[in-house]
Amino acid sequence: MNPSKNCPEVSVVLAVRNAEDTIGAATRRMVAHLRELGRSFEVLAVNAGSWDTSFKVLHLLAAEVPELRLIDRDVGARAFVRGVSEANGQTVVLVDAERLPASLAPLGWMLSRLHNGAEAVVIRGRLIAARRLPALPTIARARGRGDLYEQSF
Repeated sequence: MNPSKNCPEVSVVLAVRNAEDTIGAATRRMVAHLRELGRSFEVLAVNAGSWDTSFKVLHLLAAEVPELRLIDRDVGARAFVRGVSEANGQTVVLVDAERLPASLAPLGWMLSRLHNGAEAVVIRGRLIAARRLPALPTIARARGRGDLYEQSF
């Protein structure tokens, strides 16, 4: 078995905090968008202190979406660190589920910038995309929510 065939190009790390009303639709939108881009991918939903039924919704969705992986043990403010450590993709996209933008159109542009040599691309208040291995030290040092991670990049 060739491991490179099984490794996705993109790993989306979705930090989930009490998003039961929106998490299903948000995850479906992200998956549909990545499929439209024609990229191999995985979505890692990581429990960032959620105490509602967000992960029950995600467990139901995981039965329909093979690219969805769940890390439902609460890791609090270290959700991105845990997600990136579990990621298989060469590129990681970090996003807070509650801050997922209405339009995911910039994601394709961000991924093309990384493909052309950028180490990281940040769209403030929305998404962070980075090459996984070079970004690990920055991700490991940062703490807290997405906006704090943005400042580290």
